[in-house]
Amino acid sequence: MLLAQNEILNNLNDSEQKFQELNQRLNMIKTEYQNLQLQAEPMSFFNFSNIYFWLVICGLFLILFALWFLYLELKIKRIDLAREEVRVVKKKIIEPAVQKAEKKVHKVLKVPVKKVK
Repeated sequence: MLLAQNEILNNLNDSEQKFQELNQRLNMIKTEYQNLQLQAEPMSFFNFSNIYFWLVICGLFLILFALWFLYLELKIKRIDLAREEVRVVKKKIIEPAVQKAEKKVHKVLKVPVKKVK
């Protein structure tokens, strides 16, 4: 009986030591995680170190330049159209030529019919 109690106590001690080691590892992992969160910079899209932010800014400038260029082209065309005189286009009425209607000759073949009883 004493031997069985010794084995049980040894197993309990071993289990307790393993739980303490696991608890220490868990605490270390928690502290590392908290340190990482405190040290991490907040990542935002509107950050000057973000390359995609710069690509979007360049794209917006290109679109702005294209719209400005289009506006200038349309403005020049409006001025040119305003300077042009309006020309009256005379339409010529073309009368269709009268075609003579030809009589079509239909030849009819007469086939003799025989009555069969």
